[in-house]
Amino acid sequence: MLTKLIEKTERLIYVSSDMHPNSQLDINNLAESVTYSGSKLAILLLMKSLARLYPNIIVNAVDPGWVPTRMGGTAANDSLQDGYLSQIWLATATDSQVLKSGNYYYHKKLTHYDERVDTVDLQNNLLTKLEKLTKIKLEK
Repeated sequence: MLTKLIEKTERLIYVSSDMHPNSQLDINNLAESVTYSGSKLAILLLMKSLARLYPNIIVNAVDPGWVPTRMGGTAANDSLQDGYLSQIWLATATDSQVLKSGNYYYHKKLTHYDERVDTVDLQNNLLTKLEKLTKIKLEK
Protein backbone atom coordinates (compact mmCIF):
# COMPACT_ATOMS: atom_id res chain seq x y z
CA MET A 1 0.00 0.00 0.00
CA LEU A 2 2.76 2.44 0.87
CA THR A 3 4.47 1.92 -2.47
CA LYS A 4 1.28 2.87 -4.26
CA LEU A 5 0.41 5.77 -1.97
CA ILE A 6 3.74 7.62 -1.94
CA GLU A 7 4.65 10.15 -4.59
CA LYS A 8 6.60 8.69 -7.47
CA THR A 9 10.25 8.68 -6.56
CA GLU A 10 13.56 7.94 -8.24
CA ARG A 11 14.42 5.04 -5.92
CA LEU A 12 12.63 2.46 -3.82
CA ILE A 13 14.49 0.42 -1.21
CA TYR A 14 12.96 -2.57 0.53
CA VAL A 15 14.31 -4.30 3.64
CA SER A 16 14.44 -8.07 3.51
CA SER A 17 16.42 -10.72 5.36
CA ASP A 18 18.78 -13.59 4.69
CA MET A 19 16.13 -15.75 6.36
CA HIS A 20 14.02 -15.75 3.17
CA PRO A 21 15.67 -18.63 1.23
CA ASN A 22 13.66 -21.87 1.30
CA SER A 23 10.90 -20.18 3.31
CA GLN A 24 7.26 -21.12 2.93
CA LEU A 25 5.03 -18.58 1.25
CA ASP A 26 1.41 -19.46 0.56
CA ILE A 27 0.30 -16.52 -1.57
CA ASN A 28 -3.30 -17.75 -1.61
CA ASN A 29 -3.47 -17.51 2.19
CA LEU A 30 -1.34 -14.42 2.65
CA ALA A 31 -3.78 -12.66 4.97
CA GLU A 32 -4.23 -15.67 7.22
CA SER A 33 -0.75 -17.06 7.57
CA VAL A 34 2.68 -15.73 6.75
CA THR A 35 5.91 -16.35 8.60
CA TYR A 36 8.67 -13.80 9.10
CA SER A 37 10.82 -15.61 6.53
CA GLY A 38 7.91 -15.85 4.10
CA SER A 39 7.25 -12.13 4.44
CA LYS A 40 10.87 -11.41 3.51
CA LEU A 41 10.52 -13.61 0.43
CA ALA A 42 7.36 -11.67 -0.47
CA ILE A 43 9.28 -8.40 -0.13
CA LEU A 44 11.90 -9.61 -2.59
CA LEU A 45 9.18 -10.75 -5.00
CA LEU A 46 7.61 -7.31 -4.72
CA MET A 47 10.97 -5.62 -5.31
CA LYS A 48 11.64 -7.69 -8.43
CA SER A 49 8.10 -7.03 -9.70
CA LEU A 50 8.47 -3.29 -9.30
CA ALA A 51 11.94 -3.28 -10.86
CA ARG A 52 10.40 -5.00 -13.88
CA LEU A 53 7.24 -2.87 -14.04
CA TYR A 54 8.84 0.52 -13.38
CA PRO A 55 12.01 0.78 -15.50
CA ASN A 56 12.33 4.50 -14.68
CA ILE A 57 12.60 3.85 -10.93
CA ILE A 58 15.61 2.19 -9.30
CA VAL A 59 14.20 -0.56 -7.10
CA ASN A 60 16.45 -2.62 -4.84
CA ALA A 61 16.39 -4.50 -1.56
CA VAL A 62 18.81 -4.75 1.32
CA ASP A 63 19.55 -7.26 4.04
CA PRO A 64 20.68 -5.17 7.01
CA GLY A 65 21.98 -8.27 8.78
CA TRP A 66 21.23 -9.53 12.26
CA VAL A 67 21.57 -6.27 14.14
CA PRO A 68 21.27 -5.51 17.87
CA THR A 69 17.80 -4.00 18.08
CA ARG A 70 14.84 -4.87 20.28
CA MET A 71 13.85 -7.42 17.69
CA GLY A 72 17.37 -8.65 16.94
CA GLY A 73 18.38 -8.85 20.58
CA THR A 74 21.74 -8.43 22.23
CA ALA A 75 23.19 -11.62 20.71
CA ALA A 76 22.99 -10.15 17.19
CA ASN A 77 26.39 -10.32 15.55
CA ASP A 78 26.09 -7.67 12.83
CA SER A 79 26.78 -3.97 13.13
CA LEU A 80 23.75 -1.72 13.45
CA GLN A 81 25.74 0.93 11.58
CA ASP A 82 26.50 -1.41 8.64
CA GLY A 83 22.80 -2.26 8.47
CA TYR A 84 21.61 1.29 7.97
CA LEU A 85 24.63 2.51 5.99
CA SER A 86 23.72 0.12 3.18
CA GLN A 87 20.27 1.69 3.01
CA ILE A 88 21.71 5.21 2.92
CA TRP A 89 24.15 4.11 0.22
CA LEU A 90 21.32 2.70 -1.91
CA ALA A 91 19.32 5.90 -1.46
CA THR A 92 22.08 8.38 -2.28
CA ALA A 93 25.04 6.86 -4.15
CA THR A 94 25.58 7.55 -7.82
CA ASP A 95 28.00 4.77 -8.73
CA SER A 96 26.92 2.42 -11.52
CA GLN A 97 26.25 -0.54 -9.23
CA VAL A 98 23.64 1.32 -7.20
CA LEU A 99 21.94 2.74 -10.28
CA LYS A 100 20.94 -0.75 -11.44
CA SER A 101 17.53 -2.00 -10.47
CA GLY A 102 16.34 -5.35 -9.15
CA ASN A 103 19.29 -6.21 -6.92
CA TYR A 104 19.67 -7.46 -3.37
CA TYR A 105 22.50 -6.16 -1.18
CA TYR A 106 24.17 -6.99 2.11
CA HIS A 107 26.66 -4.46 3.49
CA LYS A 108 26.91 -2.67 0.15
CA LYS A 109 27.63 -5.85 -1.80
CA LEU A 110 25.41 -7.86 -4.09
CA THR A 111 24.24 -10.98 -2.29
CA HIS A 112 22.39 -14.16 -3.20
CA TYR A 113 18.66 -14.64 -2.98
CA ASP A 114 16.23 -17.50 -3.41
CA GLU A 115 15.84 -18.30 -7.12
CA ARG A 116 12.03 -18.21 -6.80
CA VAL A 117 12.32 -14.41 -6.61
CA ASP A 118 13.02 -14.29 -10.37
CA THR A 119 9.85 -16.24 -11.26
CA VAL A 120 7.60 -13.75 -13.06
CA ASP A 121 4.47 -15.88 -12.55
CA LEU A 122 5.10 -15.92 -8.79
CA GLN A 123 5.69 -12.16 -8.82
CA ASN A 124 2.43 -11.61 -10.70
CA ASN A 125 0.52 -13.94 -8.37
CA LEU A 126 1.75 -11.91 -5.39
CA LEU A 127 0.74 -8.62 -7.02
CA THR A 128 -2.71 -10.01 -7.81
CA LYS A 129 -3.19 -11.22 -4.24
CA LEU A 130 -1.98 -7.91 -2.78
CA GLU A 131 -4.43 -6.07 -5.02
CA LYS A 132 -7.29 -8.25 -3.80
CA LEU A 133 -6.33 -7.78 -0.16
CA THR A 134 -5.74 -4.03 -0.28
CA LYS A 135 -8.10 -3.00 -3.10
CA ILE A 136 -5.17 -1.00 -4.46
CA LYS A 137 -3.81 -1.67 -7.95
CA LEU A 138 -0.27 -0.79 -8.91
CA GLU A 139 -0.22 1.06 -12.20
CA LYS A 140 2.08 -0.21 -14.90
